[in-house]
Amino acid sequence: MGADLIGYMVLGPKTVERTEAEKIRFFEKLTKLDGLPAGRVFFEDWKDIVEFDGLPASLDECEDDEAREQWLKSLTMDLPAFLAAASKFEEWWNEGRRGRDTAQRGIPKVPVGRMARPSGWVAVFAGELSWGDEPDGYGYNQIKDASRCRVLDLFGIH
Repeated sequence: MGADLIGYMVLGPKTVERTEAEKIRFFEKLTKLDGLPAGRVFFEDWKDIVEFDGLPASLDECEDDEAREQWLKSLTMDLPAFLAAASKFEEWWNEGRRGRDTAQRGIPKVPVGRMARPSGWVAVFAGELSWGDEPDGYGYNQIKDASRCRVLDLFGIH
């Protein structure tokens, strides 16, 4: 039994920027894809929460209004929550992606004839050695929250 390196590795442009209108349009596209009540989208990990917490698999399976409200609160977010998550991540990313648990490297230009890679991008790893607990570093939590709130797709970060 030993320790494991747990973290996120992402690739994206050195700076990201979306207007408020672009963020709202992206959220509205997600609402259409998810098929939820107006103004709600699923968290990225909603299926895992259903499985581990024993929640109903759909809103229709909830027994009463209180159960429906708890289901929506546990598995979905509204526009203000999405905008807050997007702004928080955008600020962290553009201010240098700092954190004691974070390492990054720029992607150099690749000469013609080799495998194409984007220049002006950065590879970022955030995580730490763990004996089973989830990491609690700042960079790890920034990427985890952005991934959970589906913000990485908004900014074209993979």
